[in-house]
This record gives sequence, C-alpha cells and structure tokens, in this order.
Amino acid sequence: MATNNIKAIRPYDDPRVTHNFQVVNGKNYHYVHGMPAGSIKGTILCVHGFPDLWYGFRFIIPFLLEKGFRVIVPDMIGYGQTDAPRVPPADISAYSLKNHATDMIELLKILNVPKVILFGHDWGAAVTSRIYIYNNEIVSHIANVCVPFYPPIREYIPIRELVATKIPSFKYQIAFQDPQTEKDTEAPGKVRQFLNGLHRGRGDERGELMVDKDIVESIGNPKRSKFMTEEDLDYYAKEFERNGFHGPLNWYKAGKVNYEDEKDLPFEGVKVPYLFIGATHDRALPPSMAESQKHLITQLTTRLVDTGHWALVEGPEVVIGHMNEWFDAVVLGDKCKI
Repeated sequence: MATNNIKAIRPYDDPRVTHNFQVVNGKNYHYVHGMPAGSIKGTILCVHGFPDLWYGFRFIIPFLLEKGFRVIVPDMIGYGQTDAPRVPPADISAYSLKNHATDMIELLKILNVPKVILFGHDWGAAVTSRIYIYNNEIVSHIANVCVPFYPPIREYIPIRELVATKIPSFKYQIAFQDPQTEKDTEAPGKVRQFLNGLHRGRGDERGELMVDKDIVESIGNPKRSKFMTEEDLDYYAKEFERNGFHGPLNWYKAGKVNYEDEKDLPFEGVKVPYLFIGATHDRALPPSMAESQKHLITQLTTRLVDTGHWALVEGPEVVIGHMNEWFDAVVLGDKCKI
C-alpha cells in the first residue's frame, strides 16, 4: 500500500470521525471517535506523544475503521483542545504517567469500553504501558511504536545523570526540562517554528536536536518536512498556540513523581499479546533500546520500519502492513479475546 493511496483523516469535518468532549476526573478532554461501517470487532484507544495530537494517527484511523474497530483518539492533557493545567498553581503530578493512565481508564469506563486494545506512539506508548500496569484486566492487546514497554520505575535517576551514565540519546530532554525552552517558544512565530523543526523524517534538512540548552534556536526553522503538508503544519500550529508548550513540556518534568508513584507497584510481566514496531532511524529511541522488553513480555511480536521517529506519518503503509499482519494472526485469530 502506497502512502498516497491512504486517505488520511482530515483535521476538520471528516465524516468518518466525530470530535467530542468529555469531562474525566475533573478535566475536559477532546477526543476523536470513529465507528466502523459494519459490526464492531473491538475498541482501540490510540495515545499520542510529543509534540503531537490525535492527528498523528490520521493515516492509521482509516485502516482501523476498515478493519472493523471502534477508534478513540484523545488529545492528551496539555495538548490541543484538552485542558492544559498550569504548574503552578497545579502540581506537576497533573502530568504524571499515573494521572494520564487513570484518566484514560476512566474515559474508557465512561464510554462503556470493558475491554480495549491499546496503541501508543512515543509518550503514548509509556501511557499504554501504565494503563496495563494499573488495570490490566481491561486490556486485551497492546501495540506500541518507537517506545518499548518498560516496567515500573524502581530507581529515580535525574535526567543529567541518566544521560551521562545510561541513555545519552536523551540529551534533548535536559533542554526540554529547562524553563528557558518554554519561554523561547512564546515569542511570535516560535510555536510553529519549533513544531516544524521537530517533525523531521529521513532525508529532511534538520537542525540539531541533541543539545542540553537553547534547543529552540538549535532546531532552527528548516524547510517543511516532506511528510507534513502545509495544511498539517497549519493545524498543528493552531492547536499548539491554544496553550503553548507549557503542558507538553511538563510531561518531561514529572520524572520524580512517576518514580514515587511506581516504586512499590507490583508487576509480574505482560501477559497479553504485544506488538512492538521500532523505527530504525529514530535518533532518540533506537530499536536497540527495546531489547530488555523481551524478558517482560510472553507474547511479543517485533517489527521494524525504515523511518525516523515519526513512523506513523513517514511510513504509514509499512506500519499498517505490520499491524494488519498482527491483527489477522493474533488479534482476530483463533485465540481472540477482545
């Protein structure tokens, strides 16, 4: 399937989906909802990462609908039309993985979804793992792109130490935690510029991501990615200009809270079928980082795509191919439990 044969969901007025709002645990969430034309085979919750929106799944949603699944795709806290608590007065725990997971579990309850397939990209993959850890009884299958499953955090390592000793490719996260980064995005035109600079694919000109400060300047304002249309970039810019980068960057600042929430959580591994799709040219999250999950997941399927981090839009036809194979063999197979 070629990319140009996939009729992506449009940002506005696409008849295949509806835009809805729901108050969840006191917060107002915007989510996109789609129903298949025929009988419903199950429900899939798609969870995006940074800096993204529900719109990051624009190529994937049509495939899931055609496959017979109900699809729920929220803007996560801090993003788009969903609430974006200011810190302060709110506590940084508003952006913790526990809060994201419990909000999604409650949203599914409100929408009468007793059993769900989880599909995450980037931070969204971290959220799907936490949904499973906090309430595995509602999860039938998990599929994640770029970010592997990782168990509850048993040791808190500050980001500078983590970069220096274990994961040098997370250097950019030091800059994301620097208050100056948020301030730099508040200048006129900088929200659009920063989004444009971060949404890069193979072959695109790019600034330097691996810095620990002044990342907005370092990313620069290169030519728009060939995987992003002008309409796409316009929509992202409009949605991020609602609340800026305050909320999205706070996801990177909740590490200590995540550790406190998870250090004593019981965990006995992942017992449901799990698809991991790694991106071979992801600079921050190379597929080698997924090696450890092999010891955590009993029913693991691993596939690779020859893309950068934005695999869902850079190589949607390959991602969909891997998902279709897994859906037919595992999700809709003889052992289906959805």
